[in-house]
Amino acid sequence: MNVSILVITKNEEVHLERFFDFATKITDDIILLDSCSSDRTKEIAKNYTSKVFNRSFDTHASQLNFALDHIPFKYQFVLRLDADEYCDPVLIDQLKKLEVEPSIKAYEVNRRFIFMNKILKFGGMSKYYCVRLFDKSACRYDDRIMDERIRVNNCQLKKIKGIIFDHNKNGLESYILKHLWYAKREAESWKYQHTANSAASMYYRFPSFIRAVLYFLYRYFIRLGFLDGRAGLLFHTIQGLMYRLLVDVYIKDEN
Repeated sequence: MNVSILVITKNEEVHLERFFDFATKITDDIILLDSCSSDRTKEIAKNYTSKVFNRSFDTHASQLNFALDHIPFKYQFVLRLDADEYCDPVLIDQLKKLEVEPSIKAYEVNRRFIFMNKILKFGGMSKYYCVRLFDKSACRYDDRIMDERIRVNNCQLKKIKGIIFDHNKNGLESYILKHLWYAKREAESWKYQHTANSAASMYYRFPSFIRAVLYFLYRYFIRLGFLDGRAGLLFHTIQGLMYRLLVDVYIKDEN
């Protein structure tokens, strides 16, 4: 199957050489939509692709939909990636072998996290399937402030072998600051949209702050996150406890 790759960026110069190193093995059509970066993101990208565009950021969903609606793609199927992600050799091989099936318009791929240079295997991190390969004529992203989700219109989904690794190289401080920003947007999303995701809706039925602690305990102990050692402790503390506590703080402030 021939695919185009779509990536949304904002100050991603540290990741781009690694990103393009594997992306060029998959396709000759890479679309990069930048969000007014202040570093060398666009300069580096132009060494690899002529399709470098710029648009002020509002939400991830609107950036992605803008690209799908207004930027020309060479191929019908789109592989949507982040700049700090890369595909393993199995997925690259599968993409090359994949045959188009008329009834299948979207494919789910397993996304794995690398934190502190360790592949997380526990705490619910070993199997995290999400739609990343899709027919651009059949799919769009729901208009959400946070946690964009793709809407697949009247078609079947299929899982594809291989892994997308999320491996951010910016360090622990950057990771924490990113989650501070995410928490504010999650709280804003909750206020205006009251997420329709069933798992999230169930989570928000629990009392503020207590739910964050319960969520951390669930991931770290019941889902065995502690087996990932120091990396697991820090990851689940930041992403499963600190982040969720901050969301509740911002929700309270909004009210």
